[in-house]
Amino acid sequence: MNGLLQPAQDLALGAICAMHAALRRGARVGLALLIALPGAAFLLVAAFLGLRTLLGAGLAALILGLSLLALAAGVLLVGRGAAPSVPAPPLWTAPPVAAPRPAELATMTVFTTAFMLGRRLAERPRRSDKP
Repeated sequence: MNGLLQPAQDLALGAICAMHAALRRGARVGLALLIALPGAAFLLVAAFLGLRTLLGAGLAALILGLSLLALAAGVLLVGRGAAPSVPAPPLWTAPPVAAPRPAELATMTVFTTAFMLGRRLAERPRRSDKP
C-alpha cells in the first residue's frame, strides 16, 4: 500500500514547493512595486515642475501625458511578443466520434417509400362523417 501512495505524496510535495516558490517571487515583485511606485511618482512630479517652468503648466501636462501613453503602448507591445508561441494543451479532449456508416439501399428505399406515402396521405382530403 505504501508503494501506491509514494508517487501521490511526491506529487503533493512538489506542488507545495512550487507554490511556496511562486509566493516568494510574488512577494518580491510586490515589494519592488511598493518601492518603485513612489519613486516613479517623484520622477513624474520633478519632470512636470521642470517642464512647467520652461513651457507652462498646460503644455507640460500634455507632454507628460502623451509620453506616459506612449510608454504604456510600448509595454503592451513588448508584452504581446512575450506570449508563449505554443498554446497550452487542453485540459480535456473529447473522445473521437466514429464516422456514420452510409445508409444501405434497402433502408433508404423503405424510408423514402414511407415518407412519400405519409405525404400522399396528408394531402388527401378527409371524408367528413356528416351525410
